[in-house]
Amino acid sequence: MDGIKYAKYLNQHVGDLTNRTIVITGANSGIGFYTARCLAYKGAHIVMACRSQKRAEKARREIIEVVKEAKVDILLLDQASFSSIEDFSSKLQNDYPKIDAFVFNAGIFHPKKGAETSDRLPLTMGTNYLGTFYLLELLRPYFS
Repeated sequence: MDGIKYAKYLNQHVGDLTNRTIVITGANSGIGFYTARCLAYKGAHIVMACRSQKRAEKARREIIEVVKEAKVDILLLDQASFSSIEDFSSKLQNDYPKIDAFVFNAGIFHPKKGAETSDRLPLTMGTNYLGTFYLLELLRPYFS
């Protein structure tokens, strides 16, 4: 319970998540990070989907410092790149045949004016809308 501010709430309102695998996009900071930490506290196996290996590893270490027994994996995902989304989807489906839940949290806010994705789309639209939609389409087998 140390380091989990809302442990009492979690214990009262969130059941045991042992043997559950949960994928969280954008899990290295902000809401995604705290969601990963809280779900790891409840026993979930977390798959952090992040675009930066370095920042994801730092977040993973911080989660494990607080939740010693946490199971946290990292897969790279840049939602601003269709090829990254394809690689992520393929690796996820090969390595994790069963996913219990997805938290689609990744997104950007206020990019530089004129910023584009690697596929030459406006960055906010390409990341927050088209990237998420394409990822959902590729992950459709999990939802059947």
